[in-house]
Amino acid sequence: MQDLIRAIVEAEGPIAPARLARHVARCHGLTRVQGTRQADILRLVPDDLRRDAEEHFIWPAGRDPLQWRGYRGHDGPPKERPLEEVSVIEISNALSDLAQRAMGISVEELFKEATRLFGGTRVTEAIRARLGRALDHAVRTERLAVAGSVVMPQ
Repeated sequence: MQDLIRAIVEAEGPIAPARLARHVARCHGLTRVQGTRQADILRLVPDDLRRDAEEHFIWPAGRDPLQWRGYRGHDGPPKERPLEEVSVIEISNALSDLAQRAMGISVEELFKEATRLFGGTRVTEAIRARLGRALDHAVRTERLAVAGSVVMPQ
């Protein structure tokens, strides 16, 4: 089971714990993952797979959440994943890349571009809140700065 978990995390990481549990359960023919089953699966996550402190997303063994600057979707078509299943760190990386390429962009336009990048079509209140957390992370880690309503790379 740990080999399966490791393979899923390598392919999808960083991955939300609930998403990992669903993938593992599906590999075993299960369609529903209830609370206790999810907890049982997550107890089997190998110790060498990191979890970020903020959201507990599970990371591949060789990827440091504090150093990684990538995101899925930067090198191909948008990846359709619910934004709540995308790490704030990964979203922050995407926001930083988009702002860098634009050499400055309004918050509203940045959120629209990021939503599109992750396969969405509308910036709902829930998406706006998640993107706002990611923008705050990028500002806290000194990768972006916000002046008025304009986001600039640092």
